[in-house]
Amino acid sequence: MTGIGLPQTYNGEPTSGRELAAFLMSAEEAGYDSAWVADGPLNQPALDPLSVLAVAAVHTTRMRLGSAVLVLPRYQPLLLARSAATIDRLSGGRLTLGLGLGGDEPVDIGTGVPRGGRAEGFEDSLTLLRQLLRGAGEPLSLPETQARPVLAPTPVQAPLPIWLGASAPKALRHAAGTADGWVCSARADSRRFADQLATLLEALEEQGRHTDDFTIAKRCYIAIDQRPTDIEAWFRSVTATDRPPGDVVLEGDASEVEGRLAGLRSSGVQQLLIQPVGPDGRTQLEALAEHGAVERLAAAGRAATVPHSERTTTSADEPTRSATAPQPHGRTF
Repeated sequence: MTGIGLPQTYNGEPTSGRELAAFLMSAEEAGYDSAWVADGPLNQPALDPLSVLAVAAVHTTRMRLGSAVLVLPRYQPLLLARSAATIDRLSGGRLTLGLGLGGDEPVDIGTGVPRGGRAEGFEDSLTLLRQLLRGAGEPLSLPETQARPVLAPTPVQAPLPIWLGASAPKALRHAAGTADGWVCSARADSRRFADQLATLLEALEEQGRHTDDFTIAKRCYIAIDQRPTDIEAWFRSVTATDRPPGDVVLEGDASEVEGRLAGLRSSGVQQLLIQPVGPDGRTQLEALAEHGAVERLAAAGRAATVPHSERTTTSADEPTRSATAPQPHGRTF
């Protein structure tokens, strides 16, 4: 499965509705299976992720839609649940909600909360959000208050799938025990990704869970035929850091980028979430599709989607399916 990151900015400015609609229709026609948004620094000129998903819901018919990820401490749970349920309704039940604590900045400018204090209340907000999104439409009894909120509308999916972004061992174990999937950051290089994946798989095994019902997703920056100066300028503007791109950007022509994406697939990634780097992401996505990479990566994912009990060891010469790698579960996102 290969999804795309939606352009919340374009050439350093907020994306227009016309540009976003054209991007969505082009991506769906090219065969991408999902489209994703993310929360970023609030001082950057990026469109609101939930608003972008609402637009995507009415300009697509097949692709799943998702967030990878929203910074949960920035949101009031009842309002976030209502927005998520609305998008799920508008899309006909195609939403996956990805959530996380936030980035590496010392203080989140959206909440004023220091990084070390964001975990406080995260679990309570997540629990309430799950209750609201389970689709029952029943009033909730909240501790220490007389309020009994009811979510309306309810989502089409019951329950709506929730993935968690995590990097620290404790957070990875929490995701393995409570979430429907894990989203690895695009800023995690190959070593960090391997370490995080190993921790997650160990935690899944301890929980008695399999990847039949848990999705492993990796956000990936790609740069097809882009100049190094453009890559660095885009990376610095979007991430709002002085950190150089390093090896977190998969660079090269379409064939080289496909090879690196296939390598991630064989390592255990079930859902690739690719984010083009540079001033014209649409051209890069079309180049990858015209090369046939999207179809081949999707075929590899479909071939690997078999029940856990029916799996057999694959041969060592199959480049996109490792005998030891976890395989996708039956539900395709």
